[in-house]
Amino acid sequence: MKKITLSLKTSPRVLPVQFHDAPPAKSPSVEYDSAVRGSRKAGRVLVIDPFPGSRKALAEALEQTHDLVLCGQTDNPSRALGMVRRLKPRVVVAEIATAEGLDLIRALRRRHPRLPILVYTFLDEEWHAPRALEAGADGFLRKGIGPAGLADGIRGALEGRLVLSPRTRERLLGKCVRLSCRAPRQFDSRLFGRSLFQVAAEAEPHRRQ
Repeated sequence: MKKITLSLKTSPRVLPVQFHDAPPAKSPSVEYDSAVRGSRKAGRVLVIDPFPGSRKALAEALEQTHDLVLCGQTDNPSRALGMVRRLKPRVVVAEIATAEGLDLIRALRRRHPRLPILVYTFLDEEWHAPRALEAGADGFLRKGIGPAGLADGIRGALEGRLVLSPRTRERLLGKCVRLSCRAPRQFDSRLFGRSLFQVAAEAEPHRRQ
């Protein structure tokens, strides 16, 4: 079956970055594996973010939950791959506001196809969310959403849901519907690895509000 994909605005071509497990000499990477092994919290979270303030805020948000625990954090994408292998997080929360941001998502998806990846970023959602989802992310949230909203987003990714703001979910759903109407026999009802019906179901409550 021929697939129809969403057309996106063109952007300057960026060469893919090759990631390796070897860390740089100086990297504020911290692993909490021994500290969280005895924790009753099942949701082990690995944070990949170049901004110290964001990492601190995210760690504080996780401390307020009853089910999520920080198992490690780093500002370096290359080191993150080795940390995923060692710490075995149940979900990765990553900032993509760097040149290698999307390449990190692709590398994680290739090496860990079943690992939920949630993008948590300062970047504009309308432009970057579709690209992050195409790269393999399971959700996209903008920073500033608040501790409760972030925790809910992480839980959503853990549960296998597509995590997006209502506005972006509606916009992507609208594109899918328009494409399916134009070429119903050729339309592939998969959107970034999620079914069209799942996106529609998740968008429906927001339409009724």
